[in-house]
Amino acid sequence: MKDYDWAELVSDIIGHLHMTQSQLAEKCMVTQQTISNWKNGSRKPGMYAQDKIFALSQQANLELSNYVEINNWEELDPKDMIRTCLKGLKQEQKKIALHMLLTLTEDFRQQNLSE
Repeated sequence: MKDYDWAELVSDIIGHLHMTQSQLAEKCMVTQQTISNWKNGSRKPGMYAQDKIFALSQQANLELSNYVEINNWEELDPKDMIRTCLKGLKQEQKKIALHMLLTLTEDFRQQNLSE
């Protein structure tokens, strides 16, 4: 089961949807203190609140894979691994990193074909 960086996700939802903690608390049917606990990482949302947060993340056009916490890299899907590595980079840095990845992939492919 995936775990998420709830603190960052909740903060980004509040920012992208221009909500207050109080408004988010109302939508998730929790207290404002609970939202504060999620934001500071001392608590995680329950299942009902998680469903609400996932719906709000879609509304805010947030990519959930950017918030997956990595506990075991071996179990991570390669696409999620790349997204996680690119997380936090500026757009131009992402373009450079993806170009490098494509170049390495092509080099690897050529090397395997010549063997």
